[in-house]
Amino acid sequence: MKLLLTFAMILSLLSPFGTKSSGKNPKPDGASTSYEFRYSGTMMYPITFYEVKRDSTGAVRIAYLEHNGTDVIVIPAPEDIFDRIDQAVVQYKLHKLKNTYWPRMEVLDGYGWHVRIRFQRNSIYAGGSNAWPAAKIYAGITAVHDAIGLLIQILDNLELFLNAWVIDKLKLVLRWNHRQYRHAPLLPLRIILIR
Repeated sequence: MKLLLTFAMILSLLSPFGTKSSGKNPKPDGASTSYEFRYSGTMMYPITFYEVKRDSTGAVRIAYLEHNGTDVIVIPAPEDIFDRIDQAVVQYKLHKLKNTYWPRMEVLDGYGWHVRIRFQRNSIYAGGSNAWPAAKIYAGITAVHDAIGLLIQILDNLELFLNAWVIDKLKLVLRWNHRQYRHAPLLPLRIILIR
């Protein structure tokens, strides 16, 4: 036990805790035009993926990969999503992100991430392998994820509500037939009277 403790102390003296980083980003020039985030592991690629940009018609779209999914899902997004991204960039000073982050000790497996925010005249890029920026700056990336994640959840739930079908229900009139019958779900209507 003493040998293990001694080894841990020597190791900590030889390799200080923390993250190394290099590179720098410019201050944003113009409004944001796209946002991309990818988080992946050695054995899972990618775990999380978001991309917000305009399609060929000019409509704003969010492309995302469900957790451990294989299909990229594209949904419409409101125009103000870029305003939310711009607010997070300014509030959390995301231009202070370094281009590359890595741990002081060489770790060849684990998790990697990257984020790219394009503006009208330049872009911010940052990424890392088993290392992340300071929590204060990374909170800006989390704020953008929360906004995008909320939109995805709302639009997915709306799509589920509008396109939900119940399959393998028995049509009561044709009871002897027992074939599949598709119908939209009936939601209870409730009225609240306030005097």
